[in-house]
Amino acid sequence: MAGFIRDDLIVQKLEIARSIGLLTDYRIGEVGPFEATVRVWHGSKAPDSAVSHYLAGLLNGLVAEHDIIVMPAQPVIESPALEAPLPQAEPIQAPVGIPVAA
Repeated sequence: MAGFIRDDLIVQKLEIARSIGLLTDYRIGEVGPFEATVRVWHGSKAPDSAVSHYLAGLLNGLVAEHDIIVMPAQPVIESPALEAPLPQAEPIQAPVGIPVAA
């Protein structure tokens, strides 16, 4: 590994993986003073081993393969509050004219 962690390059490469739908989220941490660890949540139907292998190639020279942790896909939680229709606002009434003394 290099003499320091290249967070910027790691983020760029993980964003590539996210843009193609391979993962939904990631976290970057430190293993040691000059080594990074990456935890990813994959968003594809590919097996964890395939995701790990792809990321190992993508992050080659930045993160060691054994420091890439693939988490299961995060389940989508349906919220009943989001499914309920929004209340309709009352229409704005035109102001009623008030006689003013001249």
